[in-house]
Order: sequence, then structure tokens, then C-alpha cells
Amino acid sequence: MSRPDFGTIGSTVSACEAVVEYLKPYLEATGPGADRKIDRVQTVERHIGRFNEVDDIKRWMSGKDGGVRICAQRVVNYYNEGNRLIGTVEFAAFVFCADLFGYAKDQRAELIAGRLAKALMIKGGWLGTQAKKAPDGVRSDNLYTTAIDKIGLGIWGVTW
Repeated sequence: MSRPDFGTIGSTVSACEAVVEYLKPYLEATGPGADRKIDRVQTVERHIGRFNEVDDIKRWMSGKDGGVRICAQRVVNYYNEGNRLIGTVEFAAFVFCADLFGYAKDQRAELIAGRLAKALMIKGGWLGTQAKKAPDGVRSDNLYTTAIDKIGLGIWGVTW
């Protein structure tokens, strides 16, 4: 029996996947010397929602020195446009970093969160994508807690 088609075009799933693909060149360490790019992470990928348990973070960060997980948190201001349902998707990106080559986890996470915010706001950067408009209301937050610090991570969140 073959697997049925599961079309995600026009959904928050496809929108989030498009954001991931857009941000990868700005944030992922690739190519020769990738393991020495302190201001980049090993992976940028879609996430199902907020991280609210330390075990979730430990499981995902296992074997990594950094990563970015992006999720659609909610959709507001829905309206119909022809046969399409349009809405403003509110995204969150979680930037996770461990100490690397003597550079502090919190500084790495803060720096990479800034790179992410800058990439979101590149003038004309969203042209040619399915985005109805460029991101606005971009903000970043330090998500430090002692529980997160105890597992050796620095975390920043970027929302838009």
C-alpha cells in the first residue's frame, strides 16, 4: 500500500519550512572548517512548538554544540483571498549554544540570535518567497534559567 499524499502547501508547516530554508545559509556552519565557525550552528530545522522541559532540550541537543529550532506559534488576522486562507503567522526561533573552543555559550547564543534577527530584516530578502510580506516586530529574548545553565546551554529566542 502506498503512502497517501499529504499536501502542506499554503499551511503553517510549509511556511515554517520556507523560513528554515531561508535562514540556513545565514546560520548553518557548512563546508571546510565548519566545525570552527563559532558564530554559526550545526543545524537549523523546524520544531513542533515551544520547549518547556529541560529533557526536551537535552534530547534535541545531544551531540550538538548549537542549533536553531523554528516553530509557528500562532496565526492571527485570518482572512479569505479567493480560495486561499491568509493569516499572519507568528514564528519563534530558539537558538541553543554550548561552550565551544573556550567561547561562552551565552555569548554565542546572543550573537547568533542577532545574526538571525538581521537575516530576517534584510531588505528584499523575502522577495521570491511565498511570504506575503517581510517579517515585522522582530524581537529577541534571553531565555536563561538556572536549569538550562546546569545542562551547559545558553538559549535565546527570536520572535516575529
